[in-house]
Amino acid sequence: MRRAIALALLRATRDPVAAVEQSPGLVIIQIDGLGHGNFQKAVARGYLPFLSGLIASGSHSMHRWRCGLPADTPPVQAGIMWGDADGIPGFYWWDRESSRRIASSNPAHMRAFEGRIAARHPTNGLLNGGSSYSNTMSGGARHRILTIAGSDPR
Repeated sequence: MRRAIALALLRATRDPVAAVEQSPGLVIIQIDGLGHGNFQKAVARGYLPFLSGLIASGSHSMHRWRCGLPADTPPVQAGIMWGDADGIPGFYWWDRESSRRIASSNPAHMRAFEGRIAARHPTNGLLNGGSSYSNTMSGGARHRILTIAGSDPR
């Protein structure tokens, strides 16, 4: 599995050096169940050397994110990427509009729900024109790898 993920990421960045831009950007790392305090300790203790180096260089900074409730991956990511988690109460739920049980691990379900959110916010996806790696939704990203709502067909 790790090999498949690594190969997918390598294919996604054919020339990583050429893809680097000098303009400011945004990197969000969401790790389920990892609180801000424990993340700070891991950085300080050297458990995350790459991230520690980015922070120490001053090119990146670490900030707390209050995810609210429910603190489940799909609504949290919808809130981060679209500023709207309306209609996504958890990982599984009953959707009254379609009269069916929704599973966030189902690509068709996530495409449909991201489509609903995107229709309400057509130009406001946080990742519009950017990249999405290993998420439930794309946030409007042009390049999507290991994203449940849809990945680039390569």
